[in-house]
Amino acid sequence: VSGDKIRIGPDARIAGRVEYRSGSDVIVDPQAQVTGGVMEAERERRWLRKVGHGAAVVGGITVSLGMVLIGALLIFAMPRFSREAAGTVEGKPLQSLGMGCVMLIGVPISIVVLLITIIGIPLALLLGFGYALLLLLGYLVGAIFLGDFVLGKIGAAKLDSGWWRVLFMFLALIALAIVKQVPFLGGLAVFLVFLAGIGAFTMRTWRGFRQ
Repeated sequence: VSGDKIRIGPDARIAGRVEYRSGSDVIVDPQAQVTGGVMEAERERRWLRKVGHGAAVVGGITVSLGMVLIGALLIFAMPRFSREAAGTVEGKPLQSLGMGCVMLIGVPISIVVLLITIIGIPLALLLGFGYALLLLLGYLVGAIFLGDFVLGKIGAAKLDSGWWRVLFMFLALIALAIVKQVPFLGGLAVFLVFLAGIGAFTMRTWRGFRQ
């Protein structure tokens, strides 16, 4: 038998062995009679599931810490850039969302076109790496925006402190992770922040190149 929760009741009379697959131990009533005993089939699968779950948790924590470190580097190494990129989300929200859509959809299309041409494969690989970096930095810019926005409401003078900004960016990342768990609306809200962050980062970077 296979199931999420398995129970062998008191009236069970089984002239043989019961093999089961489940995410938890089977419940056997003391009055049940199972001649051949009860054993879990392929028990190693549960062990692998636990290992996989543990690896996922460790991986998630590692990625989260990595994002915090990259965000802190962005704030401390480029304080003006990070302030202005985050400010773009607040000052030009619709433009940030629009540019975010363009970059989110347009860059993958460009990569596919370059791959088709064969000659453009090296450029496509480089663009793919840049795209992955853009997604990461865009999400961080969205978190920095939320952190700076709340920090500015608490005390505008604290925006001059990199440590305060890093702390509130960290809190914003936690808040985004929690909000994301809300069905549909939570995911939509996080996606909009992510999209605006991509757009704001792109707009600020382009403005820097022009200058």
